[in-house]
Amino acid sequence: METMTLDIKVEKMHKLEATGTFKAYADVSFNGVMTIKGFKVVEGKNGLFIGCPSTKGKNDGKYFDIIHFTDDEVKNQLTAVILEAYKK
Repeated sequence: METMTLDIKVEKMHKLEATGTFKAYADVSFNGVMTIKGFKVVEGKNGLFIGCPSTKGKNDGKYFDIIHFTDDEVKNQLTAVILEAYKK
């Protein structure tokens, strides 16, 4: 499989005033051709991490991610870009 280089940029960072575990929402562009809205910055037991955009199921009311990563390198790159933008 050929590795693709992605230009990942945070277009908007929506920091939250609340003191809960959700710290911010981010809108992220990929190669300047697609923007995905709704990545979450979350404070966990082991520090900050990102959550993917999700949607609520119609039958059970549970939330599930609408994005699935098939490449850990891309997920790690995305996490680094979002958390760097959050810390600014």
